[in-house]
Amino acid sequence: MFTKAKYILFILNVILICWFLAVGIDMRHSQVMGMTLIDADHISRMTEGRNRIAYDDRLSIKLQETALPYSSSDNTLYFPQNAAVDGWEGQLHAPRGYSLRLLEDDALADKSQAIRENHIFSVYLVGKKDFIPLNLIMTGAPVINIVTTSEEEPEEIDYFTDPDRFVFESQTNYYGSIDIWDPVTSANDYNIASAYVKYHTKGATTSVFEKKSYSIHLKDNNGESQKLPLLGMRKDDDWKLNSLVTDPTYLREMTAAQLWEEFAASNTEVNESGSAMRYAELIIDHDYRGLYCLVEPIDAKKLELDENDYLYKSVDELLPDYDAVIESAENDWRVAQSIRIMYPDFIEDYSSAWYPLLNHYSVFRYYDPETYSFERAQSYIYLSNLCDRTIFNLVTSASDNSFKNTYYAVDVEDDPTSVDFSYRAREIPWDLDYTFGNRYDYNANRFTVFDRDYTHIYLSPTFDQLLHFSPMQATEAILLRWQSCRASFLTSEKLTSLFEDNQHFLRASGALLREQNRWPDQQVTEDLQDLTEFQQKRMEWLDQYITNGMGMFEAD
Repeated sequence: MFTKAKYILFILNVILICWFLAVGIDMRHSQVMGMTLIDADHISRMTEGRNRIAYDDRLSIKLQETALPYSSSDNTLYFPQNAAVDGWEGQLHAPRGYSLRLLEDDALADKSQAIRENHIFSVYLVGKKDFIPLNLIMTGAPVINIVTTSEEEPEEIDYFTDPDRFVFESQTNYYGSIDIWDPVTSANDYNIASAYVKYHTKGATTSVFEKKSYSIHLKDNNGESQKLPLLGMRKDDDWKLNSLVTDPTYLREMTAAQLWEEFAASNTEVNESGSAMRYAELIIDHDYRGLYCLVEPIDAKKLELDENDYLYKSVDELLPDYDAVIESAENDWRVAQSIRIMYPDFIEDYSSAWYPLLNHYSVFRYYDPETYSFERAQSYIYLSNLCDRTIFNLVTSASDNSFKNTYYAVDVEDDPTSVDFSYRAREIPWDLDYTFGNRYDYNANRFTVFDRDYTHIYLSPTFDQLLHFSPMQATEAILLRWQSCRASFLTSEKLTSLFEDNQHFLRASGALLREQNRWPDQQVTEDLQDLTEFQQKRMEWLDQYITNGMGMFEAD
């Protein structure tokens, strides 16, 4: 029986339903990543009569109390996802007084395709009187988000007072906050690392491009250094962000770094660890900057140096003059033209600090073959490391890493205060963009040309001189190491797979598409045929070149 009470209840339900529809409340409550799904008609009715306003930091959408990275130029939020994991990850939260709505989209049914194709979803923040429409991109790559709060102009420094600071502290420093979004290192652990940051632009060749490279230094809330493990790499406070701007494939630097780590892992005599790298996308001050490599630094910690050891870094292609090194030793300078002392932080005796380099000049540059033998020269180096360095340079066609872009780690074996102390040096390559056929050309686009001549020879000055001390012993050492590497990790198939795996990640993450969209004048190349054919021919040629004594002996 339809009583008066039931009638009243029926009328109230009708009124409530009408009210829900009028104010735009979704009755279905279907949720994706903390957002309520809504159709186009419904959101149109919901936003009718409300004011459209701009998105800003006061109204940020958050995950784990951290605001999603946002690009203001195209009104786009970036939500990093692991493309290899089924299902959308994370629960987003709207600011107080707002609800978060996601427009229904067929692309939600295929996560990997939506990420790969850089699909743009539509999101709405809806308040009582206003609303904010937003684009939402699900990226399969980590994202680094920096917000700058202040900047500091460089101090004026006289070169002859402190040439090291004159050269390396002449940049504007920026201060702010940094969030590193990492959905990919561990499938079961979505990690967001946050810190304060001090950063500045870096690089010589790339400094002229609009897309800059950066050095970043993590800080805590007291302004002190803060060491954090980022993207599966070690715990540290100093990191580099390389713009990859000289390589249209965006693969060479990463692949070369991975290959050097194969050499390091297989060398049981000495630690020759290089720069670990991870791909990431960068946003600075709500400006999407594109695809980068986050680079773990080469330093005393990585190379396990002790308090008596030294670490040098070459920063230019020319060897410094002998007199310039003497001048730096006499004036307590850390830099001598193209060489900089990176470790230790405090130098008590600059004559001792520069002695290994000066001795290397005597042995490997201004050598007297009647005075210096192969055995004596070998006592100042690790032969296994020099073989690795030589083979790596040859395999990767490392045109920019023969002397330039090299770290020299010096292990002091006795009292460093003695006039002529014993030491052994190891060479570690870094900054690996001009590899695998790419070389520098001032007149070329992005200062880069692909040189198809696969017979170029790239040797470090140290090994070049070692060849002249004893061609037979030097080439024998290279051949033995070459054969060992070729039988394990140094195959053409392995190199091709490294290129392909890295490219697969960039494609699957959507990062290559966004890079091309952001920097349309810097053409992205996805065709690997020329690169892999070049490398195949080079490996075949190197088999003959190394087996036949590296050109040091006349044919019978």
